Amino acid sequence: MPIPGEPDAPKLWLVKTSDSSFVVEWSEPKSYGIPVIGFQLYIEGKQAGDMISVNLHRAEIPSNINRTYQVSVCAITNNPQRSRSVMSQTLSVLTTSTTNPIPTMYYNNNNNNNDSSLRSFDRNIVRTIPIQIESINEEKLHIDWTSFLPITEIRAYYIHYNCLNNGDVQNMQVSKRHQNAILRDLRPGFTYEITVVAVDRDGEIVYSSDKNIIQMSAPPNAPIVAIRERTNDHVTLEWRPAPSYGELAVVGYKIYINNRLVAILSHDQLTYTLTNGSACEEYIVHVQALSNDKNISSPMSRGVKFTWPGIKPGVFQRLDDGLTGTVVVAWEHPQLEDETEKLIGFKILSENVTTHVVRLHGEYNADIHQATIYDLINGKYHLWLEIQSEHYCVRARPITIGSGRFRNRQLFDSAKCFMKKRKRFRSTGTMTMSPTLRHIQYS
Repeated sequence: MPIPGEPDAPKLWLVKTSDSSFVVEWSEPKSYGIPVIGFQLYIEGKQAGDMISVNLHRAEIPSNINRTYQVSVCAITNNPQRSRSVMSQTLSVLTTSTTNPIPTMYYNNNNNNNDSSLRSFDRNIVRTIPIQIESINEEKLHIDWTSFLPITEIRAYYIHYNCLNNGDVQNMQVSKRHQNAILRDLRPGFTYEITVVAVDRDGEIVYSSDKNIIQMSAPPNAPIVAIRERTNDHVTLEWRPAPSYGELAVVGYKIYINNRLVAILSHDQLTYTLTNGSACEEYIVHVQALSNDKNISSPMSRGVKFTWPGIKPGVFQRLDDGLTGTVVVAWEHPQLEDETEKLIGFKILSENVTTHVVRLHGEYNADIHQATIYDLINGKYHLWLEIQSEHYCVRARPITIGSGRFRNRQLFDSAKCFMKKRKRFRSTGTMTMSPTLRHIQYS
């Protein structure tokens, strides 16, 4: 349960601007059980007007053209200990004339002061900010005005960008120390009207760029991928050409399998075949269209998930210790990709490593998982399990075994050890007794 505290800050945004006013709206803040009785607007950090009714979330604020306004709002409560919410973020509002964005005359209106002083600038002074706009990708623009040299003191720059598709108006403040910025989170394919202005310490616009209309590049559509063919030795995928817009053209496709890039195809290659899959393993394929702008690609296609057809053998192993003449093997039940596939049975085969003769040692029903082999002659063998179903026949990984060579290995090892000890004893005795015999012989 949340602990009661001051209400959250309302979220504030700009709705529209005109030559004489601008409109802002704000959200209903989370109050944590404390009743909200109204809202209070602040302009340039100072209270603006009386408290606004709690059921209103919009305000129209009178303004002058070519000015910047810093607007914020907070919620008012009836709790004396927590009389107001946290202040909202500060919204920078730039008001420009719709007919003459760079007027000759500027008005300096101080807050809560009816006095207005008229200021004029020399008409011969060039007050246009030259800007360059470059596309980074379908959602970002780089704005640059480093060639601009102001001759009056600048407090800050503002980038004013208006979406002509939906009327969304936004402003971005840039420090006077910088003369470039990146606009982010723009809408692909939408058109924007962009202006850069410089304001002085009074918030008045003293320099402005021309209005620039830029249409964002729209990336190609994500390809729609489907499986054309699926067998136990290959899977083929296909897609239609991805539609592109404007000057962008599709120049190729990237193929991702389980989030790993495996191939880059040309624009006219609309199929891809996988041949190295493992039975019963799951794969997810994505395709992405590439454009002639290296920074702009389509969204990733919807993943196509499939399981590789076939049979996945279980563990095949030898159980006996190799001290007898028989070989005992066992195997796990195999995994079938298609649960409706019927398992028929198993076969055990061997290949003599020396002679390369292959022999069948028995066929077993589907419910048997162990077998004993009696008739292997002395030698080294590759032994494997063959699994048969209605549509597939696969082999488990072979195991290498030795048969018959060390049938009496334990007895042989014991005799070998005894002979080594006896030989060592005899050698030692000869070396110690020989000098004594010589001494007796010649004494």
